[in-house]
Amino acid sequence: MGFSQHTLILKNDGTLWSCGRNDYGQLGLGDTTNRSTFTQVATNTDDIKLVCCGYYHTFILENDGTLWGCGRNDYGQLGLGDTTNRSTFTQVTTNADDIKSIYCGGYHTFMLKNDGTLWSTGCNEHGQLGLGDTTNRTTFTQVTTNTDNIKQVYCGGYNYTLILKNNGTLWGCGLNDKGQLGLGSSYYSITTFTEITTNVDNIKRVYCGSEHNFMLKNDGTLWGCGWNEYGQLGLGDGSYRYTFTQVTTNTDNIKQIYCGGTHTLILKNDGTLWSCGWNGHGQLGLGNTTDRTTFTQVTTNVNNIKEIYCGSGCTFILKNDSTLWGTGRNNFGQLGLGDTTHRTTFTEITTNTGDIKSLPDQYDISFITKVYDLNTGLIETLDTNNFKNIPVDKFEKIKVLYTNPTDTLIAGLISFDNKTTWKTFDGSTWNVISDITPNNILLNGMDMPKVNELDKSKLIAGGFTGNIDFRIAMKTKDVNKTPSITKIYIEYKND
Repeated sequence: MGFSQHTLILKNDGTLWSCGRNDYGQLGLGDTTNRSTFTQVATNTDDIKLVCCGYYHTFILENDGTLWGCGRNDYGQLGLGDTTNRSTFTQVTTNADDIKSIYCGGYHTFMLKNDGTLWSTGCNEHGQLGLGDTTNRTTFTQVTTNTDNIKQVYCGGYNYTLILKNNGTLWGCGLNDKGQLGLGSSYYSITTFTEITTNVDNIKRVYCGSEHNFMLKNDGTLWGCGWNEYGQLGLGDGSYRYTFTQVTTNTDNIKQIYCGGTHTLILKNDGTLWSCGWNGHGQLGLGNTTDRTTFTQVTTNVNNIKEIYCGSGCTFILKNDSTLWGTGRNNFGQLGLGDTTHRTTFTEITTNTGDIKSLPDQYDISFITKVYDLNTGLIETLDTNNFKNIPVDKFEKIKVLYTNPTDTLIAGLISFDNKTTWKTFDGSTWNVISDITPNNILLNGMDMPKVNELDKSKLIAGGFTGNIDFRIAMKTKDVNKTPSITKIYIEYKND
């Protein structure tokens, strides 16, 4: 998701860099001056886990669990107990403990904690905080109605929120004037999370734009609802949809979806890129400024894509060779090209863009904690829960892509019962591991080659019925050598 007019990149060396609009201090640079090239953010940006951007505010969650925010705060969206803007990252301390992840809407923010509780702050004029009223909050406040068993949170750009639960149900609250909640009519405001039931089943992932949403199902089909004035739903017209409606033109073989404010991109498994929606600044990357109402292939400079990020009227691609490319709106310098000229095709950004780790909000693996111990070195624990409702009869294999240099360790456990029990396989028998501390995982868990050898019969013997969770520990004593998990794939036949 993306709807900001400012851009941040996190590099592999841990440094944070920003450019673009900065009138509220959202770049974290200590001033309110726009930047047209990426500039290092040096204050309070140590050891970053993730970065999240709203319209005009920014959060970073650090690996020590602390939360820091900057930028616009007139609705209390920074959770600092006041409505004063900040131009440097400022620590949020009220109710900001034990954080699993952070999610930014346009003017509101959600926090999901490790204990499963949900907390929100900021603008609430349409009930988008899910608190049963329309009163703004300036500190994170617990949301208690219909917020059990949450898998993921999605904040729309303009005053609404969705949550996906582990049981596969989807719930929404907030503004619904364009059908963005998928509830079947244009209820103006919904102040508590309400279940969305029409065409909502077998969900793999959900994606939010400013006022439009997509749902990618496990069968590979794509469904959209909400604002469609510019054709951003890819349905061939400009009519709003009040329930999730299947998109069928050029939507086969989808790997990932990316929503900007009023435009959408699809990355397919064959590496091709497709876009639709508003194109007034060239954000579709098609070489012109003509809107598209169906997904249209982008062909210029879009090879070898690793990640995509959509802002408000602009789009970025990070390639596997670590180069960064941008197209679209650039009036605040948000493309980082050293000027304020719009682009209609993806153009390489070369100033201060080397060695990029990630763009904002690009976190497929939902939870990473780091524990520093001078006696044992650096340990990372990585917990993933992205693999649900896998068709057992069509299962092929697990494939873990990892880096395991000499003198580093990686080992893991598997759960088949939503993390109630964790197991390891010794080649013939599955054993329950009750101690899931990082050191014990490294001592008793499976190494990654062993995980990659697991076939259907071995998984079923362990209790596999369609859901898999992984808990992986990584360790190094040499700061110059970093073990890592790049991706975990669950491969199955789709025919």
